[in-house]
Amino acid sequence: MIPPSDHPKQIPEAFFAFETKKPFTHCIECERILDDETDYVIEKAMRRYDSYAATDTIIDYAMCTQCAMKMRDELSKESLSSMDRFFNAAMQKMVNHGDGSNSASSDEQGMRCIVTGKRIDECQEYQIYAHCRGSSLSGMIKPYMISDEAVDKLLPLLSTSTTDFLNGFFDKHFKPDPSLMEPIGPRLILI
Repeated sequence: MIPPSDHPKQIPEAFFAFETKKPFTHCIECERILDDETDYVIEKAMRRYDSYAATDTIIDYAMCTQCAMKMRDELSKESLSSMDRFFNAAMQKMVNHGDGSNSASSDEQGMRCIVTGKRIDECQEYQIYAHCRGSSLSGMIKPYMISDEAVDKLLPLLSTSTTDFLNGFFDKHFKPDPSLMEPIGPRLILI
């Protein structure tokens, strides 16, 4: 029998789907069921409002690793190389200087940016990620956070083709229904 400490850790509520308040059930891209045989990643982009002590989910989704690898293959070689250099340099800096302790944590509020070491409460926007299998966190990669500052430094390193591809993914899955953008004409209100 496996000792209790070796059991896979359940996905924390911070990584549940915003709409359902439950674990994700399908890959956003291929609709594959996220069962105990499926490895996948969860991404949540968040915005904090200090004046209201509130946090809003901008986007959230789960994607199986097969689709994630296909997406990675669509990014330009230039962008992949730039991203690898960017994250490797940031990780090396943290290792050398001891920055970013607790950068990987399953407790959302205890997370620090894996690039800058910023805490969540120091960010207006941030993204959290969890690698999972079924209803459990991956034992190989702990949840992590990327701050608004890190994203601002990373975006200029991406090629136009990569930016266009990522914008296409966003538009495909998160763009509002065009009817919501149409002007609303006068309406008859009956009281």
